[in-house]
Amino acid sequence: MRFNKLIYQILVVFTVVIVVCLGASGWFLLWVSEDIVTRNISEGYKHLAQRIAQEVEAEIISVKPVLTLLAESRGLRLMEPMNIKSEIDRTQKSFPEITSIYVAGVDGMQIARTGTEELENVSNVWGFQVAMGGDEIISDIYPAPLTSEPMRSIILPIRNDGRVIGVVFSDVSFGRVMNSVMDVDVGKNGSVAVVANNGRVIAHTYMEQLPELDLSMLPVVEAVLAGQEGSMQGYTDELGRQVIGVYSPIPELGWGIVIQKPLGDIDADIGQLRTTIQLATVGAVFLAVLAGWLMSRQITRPIRQLAVASEQVAQGDLSTAVEVRSSNEIGVLASSFNQMLESLKKSRNELEQRVVDLQRAESDLRRYTEQLEALRKASLYLTSSLALQPLLEVILEQTLKMVPADNAHIFLYDGKRLTFGAVRWVDELKHGPYADPRQNGLTYTVARSGERVAIPDMNNHPLYQDQPRNAAIIGIPLISSGQVRGVMNVAYDKPHAYDEAEIRIIELLADQAAVAIMNAQLYEQVQNYTVELEQRVVERTAELAVAKNKAEEADRLKSAFLATMSHELRTPLNSIIGFTGIMLQGLAGPLNDEQTKQLGMVNSSASHLLDLINDVLDISKIEAGQLEITSELFNMREVIDKVVLAVRPQFERKDLALVTTIAPDVDQIVCDERRVEQILINLVGNAIKFTEKGEVSIECEISNGWLMTRVVDTGMGIKAKDMDILFEAFQQIDTGLTRQHEGTGLGLSICKKLLEALGGEIWVESEWGVGSTFTFTLPMI
Repeated sequence: MRFNKLIYQILVVFTVVIVVCLGASGWFLLWVSEDIVTRNISEGYKHLAQRIAQEVEAEIISVKPVLTLLAESRGLRLMEPMNIKSEIDRTQKSFPEITSIYVAGVDGMQIARTGTEELENVSNVWGFQVAMGGDEIISDIYPAPLTSEPMRSIILPIRNDGRVIGVVFSDVSFGRVMNSVMDVDVGKNGSVAVVANNGRVIAHTYMEQLPELDLSMLPVVEAVLAGQEGSMQGYTDELGRQVIGVYSPIPELGWGIVIQKPLGDIDADIGQLRTTIQLATVGAVFLAVLAGWLMSRQITRPIRQLAVASEQVAQGDLSTAVEVRSSNEIGVLASSFNQMLESLKKSRNELEQRVVDLQRAESDLRRYTEQLEALRKASLYLTSSLALQPLLEVILEQTLKMVPADNAHIFLYDGKRLTFGAVRWVDELKHGPYADPRQNGLTYTVARSGERVAIPDMNNHPLYQDQPRNAAIIGIPLISSGQVRGVMNVAYDKPHAYDEAEIRIIELLADQAAVAIMNAQLYEQVQNYTVELEQRVVERTAELAVAKNKAEEADRLKSAFLATMSHELRTPLNSIIGFTGIMLQGLAGPLNDEQTKQLGMVNSSASHLLDLINDVLDISKIEAGQLEITSELFNMREVIDKVVLAVRPQFERKDLALVTTIAPDVDQIVCDERRVEQILINLVGNAIKFTEKGEVSIECEISNGWLMTRVVDTGMGIKAKDMDILFEAFQQIDTGLTRQHEGTGLGLSICKKLLEALGGEIWVESEWGVGSTFTFTLPMI
C-alpha cells in the first residue's frame, strides 16, 4: 500500500498534533497574527502596484513610437495636405488616447489637423521654434481646460533628407489611465493613485469626490518619484487617516503608483483573526478539530501558490511555474497547472507569430494595391489616346511613384537604331538634355539582346568601365508581339539593391509602354496605308481613264495589285479592331464615356474600312481568277436564320420590319455555304441601306429544280436609266442619297460574279419610289 495519499498524510499529522502543546501554539499564533496580516497585505498590494505600473507604462509609452512613425511617414515627409490629413485621421482613430493632431509647415501655418477646425498659424505656440530646431518636446502633465482630464503635449520635428520641413503637434489624454485606476479594487476605504514626475496627480480613486487632492507632501510620493519601491506603515495620508502604503515606480515615465489602506481596516482584520485563534485554542481539546485545522493549512499552502501563479497568469506572466513537492493529488494538480502554462506559452507564441504574419500580409496587400492603382492609371491613359509622347511620360511618372528611383527614360528601337522617346525626373530641377545611347552601352545591349540588365553599382560593372559612377540603373526591353520596340531605363543616384517586387513593377509598367508604342505604330501604319491606298487608287484611276482596253491586262494587274494591298492592309486593321475591342470590353481597365465614344468611332471606322478592303479583295480575286469555290451539303433554312440574326440590329436601329417566308420544301442544298451567306448579307444590307421606312422581306422557294431567293424592300427603288450599270464594279447609281450612304459600288458586282461562279444568276425588278426586288437562283445539285 503506497504511503503518498493525502488521507495517510492527514493521519500522520493527527498523531503529531496530539503530542504538541496546544496552549503554547495558540499563544504563539496570537503573538504573530498582526505581523502576518500586515505582511500579507503589504505583499499583496506590492504585486498589485507593480501590475498597475506595468499597465500604465504600456498605455503611455505606446503613444510616443506611434507619433514618431507618423512624423517619419512618407505622407508627412511629402507635405501634401490630402496625404497628411489621411495619415493623422487614421492615427487618431487607431489610438483614442490622442485627442488631437495637427501638422504645421516651416512658416508656422497649419497644413492639416484632425477634426473640422479651421487651420491656424501656430508660429507663436510654445515649442514650435524648438521643434523646428530638430528637438523633440514632451510637456509636463496639465489639466484639460474643459474636462480637467490629465493631458500631455508631444511635439516632434518632420525631417526630409536631413532637414526639418515641418512640425507635428499632438495632445495625449490619460483619461483611460484614470478610469483604469478607479476600477481597481483595494477594499472599501483603500485608494490607488498615479502621480506624474512633476507631482501632479494623474489618477486617484477619489478624484471625482476630491478633485483638488495634493499628494506632493506624502512620504510615499517622495519615495516613489525618487525611483524607490517598497511600503510604509503608520503615516497620515491626504485624507488625514493613519494608513499603510505600498508604492512602485514607472521608470520609463518617472511616474509612480501608490496604494494606501487605513490601519483601522487592518486592525479590524487582525482582531477578527485573533478571535478565530482564541476560539481554536479553546477548542484545542478536541484533537480532531485542531488536527483538521492544521491539515487545512497544510493543504491551503500549495493551493495559495497555485492562486498566486494563476494571478500572474491573468496578468500575462507565463514564466512562473508552480514547484511540485509531492506526488499526492495536489502535486498532480500542480503538475497539470505547469503543463497548462506550457500550453499557454505555446499558444501565445503561435498567436504572436500569426499577428506578425497578418501584419506582413497587410503590408504586402497595401503595396499590391498601390501597384494596381499605378497600373490602372497607366492603362486608363493608354486607352484614352494614341499620342505616343504623353503615354510614355505617364508611364514614367507612375514608375517613379512606385519605385525609389531618381529618373527614368525610354528610347524607341527600330531594329537598328535607338531614338529618344521620353524622360522623367523625380526632382524636376535636375531635368536637362539626355545624351544619345552609346553603341556599346547599356541601352543598346538591352535592345539587341531583348533581356533586362540590372546594375546595382555602376562603379563595378563592365558596361561602365570608361564612365564609372556612384549610382545604379536597370534596363528593361519593351517587347510586344515578339519584337523589341524600345528600352526603358530606371536610374538611381546611388548604388541600389533591387528586390523582386520592385523589378516586377518596373517590368509591368514596361509592358504598358511596349503596348503603347505598338498601338501608336500600328495607328501610324494604318494612316500611312490609307493615304498610300487612296493615292494609288487615284493614280490608277487616272491611268485607266487615259489608257482604256489595254483594259484586260490593266484589269488583271489592278486586281492583282488590289488583292496584294488588301491583304497587307487587313493585318493592321484586324489588330486595331482587336485592340479597340479589348479596350471597349474593359479588359484593359475601365473607360469613361468620352473614351468609350472615341474608341467606338475608331473601331467602327476600322471595321468599315475592313469591309471595303474585303470587297476589293473579293472582286480582285474574282477578276484575277483566284476565287476558290467549294461544294458542301448545308441547310438553306439555317443560312437564312443566321443572316437574319446578324442583321437584326440594323433593322432595330432604323425601326424597320423584317419578314421571312420560307417554303416547307426548302431544306438542304449542295453549294458553297460561305459564298451563299455572303450574297444574302450583301442584298439584305443594300435593302436596309436604301429603305427608310416600311419593311424588308426574305422569300425562299424551290421552282423547277432551282432554289429561288428574293429580297424585297419598300425603299426608293431604281430608275430605269440606271438598270444597265447596276451590276458593274465601282458603280453607284444616282439615287439622290449617294453621299449619304458609304460604299465602293462593289456589292452587287460581287454578288453577280459569285452567282455566275456558283452556276446561278441574279436580276432585279424595281419601280422608282415604290421599292425593289432582287432575285437570285442556285442549282439544287
